[in-house]
Amino acid sequence: MREAYLQGIVISRLRKEFGSDIWFEKISDRFKRGVPDILGGYRGRFFAMELKRPRGGRVAVVQSVTLGAIRDAGGLAVVIRGAEDIAAAI
Repeated sequence: MREAYLQGIVISRLRKEFGSDIWFEKISDRFKRGVPDILGGYRGRFFAMELKRPRGGRVAVVQSVTLGAIRDAGGLAVVIRGAEDIAAAI
């Protein structure tokens, strides 16, 4: 499964679960290293999702550091590899 396909699944699921109560942005700027693929907010809570292929997709050190900084600041930061990760995050 490619990350672009996984991104479509995640976005569809977010829209289905939360409708207009959620805000999110797909990050596609490849020149900003470490920024998670999806950033958003829901009822005053910030979240970040780094999308990786189920097999072989590795989280880079800079991505791991960024996700940790988001968690330290009180946000939800997760790595999504498939449908079960989406459900757990939601």
